[in-house]
Amino acid sequence: MTNIRINASVRYDVSVGPGAPERAAEFIRTELRRVRKVAVVTDSNVDVLHSAGVVSALSSAGPDVVKFTFPAGERSKSLATY
Repeated sequence: MTNIRINASVRYDVSVGPGAPERAAEFIRTELRRVRKVAVVTDSNVDVLHSAGVVSALSSAGPDVVKFTFPAGERSKSLATY
């Protein structure tokens, strides 16, 4: 598993690698028990490859999962697209 530090307005880590969705679900189940809704933000390329497993794993932890899928490519990564 690899953690990538994102230095945005709020710093956070992103875990990448096999088992990441299941680890996130376990974290929600044990550490964030009060979470009621989780958002998955993806692009159309990643969506077809990984979203079903991610949504399934996160849903198993209890919260409702909403998914936002944007067109692939750098031009769609903006607040205007959102």
